[in-house]
Amino acid sequence: MYDVIVIGVGGMGSAAVYHVAARGATVLGLEQFAVPHARGSSHGLTRIIRLAYWEHPSYVPLLRRAYALWREAEAHLRDRHGRPAAQRRLATAAAIAADLGAEPLRGQVEALAARARLDLDVPDVPGAPAHGPADAAAPYGLTPREREVLAHLAAGRTNREIARSLYISERTVGIHVSRVLGKLGVANRAAAAAAAHRDGLVPDGARR
Repeated sequence: MYDVIVIGVGGMGSAAVYHVAARGATVLGLEQFAVPHARGSSHGLTRIIRLAYWEHPSYVPLLRRAYALWREAEAHLRDRHGRPAAQRRLATAAAIAADLGAEPLRGQVEALAARARLDLDVPDVPGAPAHGPADAAAPYGLTPREREVLAHLAAGRTNREIARSLYISERTVGIHVSRVLGKLGVANRAAAAAAAHRDGLVPDGARR
């Protein structure tokens, strides 16, 4: 017999299980997926995007802007001459969504870019903090995009695989790889992967 049964052991459910158990009660947590998993409303690709969520005064306007850009990009893609405008709007929307952690929106934007065969890695995109310059405190001065590429290198992926994952061209991946090697001061991909693991630049569990 259990004193309490918690149905759903996501972010909130797992916290409830912990605190109930800490008070001496016998508790059972029921979860249809593995624990932990990435299918909750607060994380993973199933994360709910809350417009009425006061994380910061800039949050809601930025999210509304990202949605507007997504819709504008869809409209431009209906015009065969509108691809450059659509590309820049999608790149900006993806960058804003990534910076806010709005993964469902980012996934939809990237999916639209993939269907339209558009590269999301566009230089000098206004309002694109996720692809912007490196933070002064960032290891080796790597930009957020370069850190993404490095994580893929550490997992042993090819340029083609990285391009497909990040919705950018293989040529763009090659440029990022060259910059990563230069900043790390290494000669090849294997050395970059080794440095990434040694210096904690990628999660310990990064594998192919």
